[in-house]
Amino acid sequence: MTTAALVYDVAVEAHCPDRVMRQFGRRQPFPVSSALDRVQRHDHSLSRAGHPFSTMWVTRLQPWVAAWDDADEQLAEDTGPHTEPSFRAYLTWYEPKTRCDFAGSLCTTQG
Repeated sequence: MTTAALVYDVAVEAHCPDRVMRQFGRRQPFPVSSALDRVQRHDHSLSRAGHPFSTMWVTRLQPWVAAWDDADEQLAEDTGPHTEPSFRAYLTWYEPKTRCDFAGSLCTTQG
């Protein structure tokens, strides 16, 4: 999976396949780097609002588009297969950093 930034119109978004490795049967790395480490804030917030059409956008986005020529070389690091111990380690790291809500059983028994 490539890590090249996604470009659509004037929008540049970081592509972070390392955040979903478990869904592809690979070990989930942690801690996960910020998407802003991959795409500078000023490139991430580009907008055409209030700007007339111009070729300036082609010049501005050219480095991001050109990066796709080497997309097959900008690959997410192979993390090895997903295993139960690696998943437990990931959860141990992740749970204190997020809110975990566990719902009770949705099924009730009539008795």
